[in-house]
Amino acid sequence: MNPARYFGYELRPDGTVVLTRRCRIIGVVRGDAEVGRFLDEMTGAGDNRQEALARWAARISV
Repeated sequence: MNPARYFGYELRPDGTVVLTRRCRIIGVVRGDAEVGRFLDEMTGAGDNRQEALARWAARISV
């Protein structure tokens, strides 16, 4: 059984990453360094991607 997916993200053409929870925007990651760290963490998160997204969501505000 797959775990529920509550958090998601989208890399935008302007280089920002939009974080979502249940299809609603909850935050934006900006800046090349921060976006790079975020994408690196998502790449290495494996099965813990939802936990990693929740940590980033707690750090970021709209």
